[in-house]
Amino acid sequence: ELKMNVRKIAFFLVCLSVLGLNGCSNTVSQKEKNIVQSDSLYKEGQKYFLGDGVEQNYKKALEYFEKAANQGSVIAQNDLAGMYFKGIGTEKNEAKALHWFNEASKLNSPEAQYNLGIMYDNGYHVDKDRNKALDYYKLSAKQGYARAQFSLANAYLDGNGIERDINKAISLYTDAAKQNLPDAQYNLANIYEEGTIVQKDEKKALNLYTQAANQNFPIAQNNLGYMYANTYNDLEKAKYWFQRASENGYKDAEEALKQIESTSNSK
Repeated sequence: ELKMNVRKIAFFLVCLSVLGLNGCSNTVSQKEKNIVQSDSLYKEGQKYFLGDGVEQNYKKALEYFEKAANQGSVIAQNDLAGMYFKGIGTEKNEAKALHWFNEASKLNSPEAQYNLGIMYDNGYHVDKDRNKALDYYKLSAKQGYARAQFSLANAYLDGNGIERDINKAISLYTDAAKQNLPDAQYNLANIYEEGTIVQKDEKKALNLYTQAANQNFPIAQNNLGYMYANTYNDLEKAKYWFQRASENGYKDAEEALKQIESTSNSK
């Protein structure tokens, strides 16, 4: 019998949202005029960042994002911080990243709040502070930001810096999974497949692994292959998902494929 390879997913920094904004209606106040102007500047920066109708140019994107950020565009502030953090179109500068994440967080950006949590969790230009990190994750998660919900769920599941609370962990994983976050779908699938902290539910596990696997999440594709091989005795589907995982660079899936081929050939 093939064995499940079950692992936790680590955090990673979400830097660039680069999302389109809704068009603004005609306005009269100076503040509203500034909002319209900052949106226009942000959209110009977005074109250069994505290479949308113009030649891709990160330096020009940064310039437009900075102008928009200085006029109060929250999305520009977060994306500008991300560019400084990663060193995209500029030298890497964690101090400037921290500044702009803070500015966007003050304006209630859930992405920026999450990113500040990551900075405090990892000690990027600040002293590591798990309590502050959790505070920012909570602020972001309350606004429904899936990655913050996922990070908080991990904290509650492990009791990492916070009192362990399985129910809160599952609730937060579920909220993030409903937003199609594959990391959350995968961790929740593990919980239902293992059945150690909740009642085992292989149907839920299969469904969640499938949702993550369909987003090209290799370890979910791998575990889905194991479920089809062991639980459902469907070697064709198992081979399909192991192949997908292998194509995505998941080494264990290659070994599983060899085992299936060896079993098939020995019959």
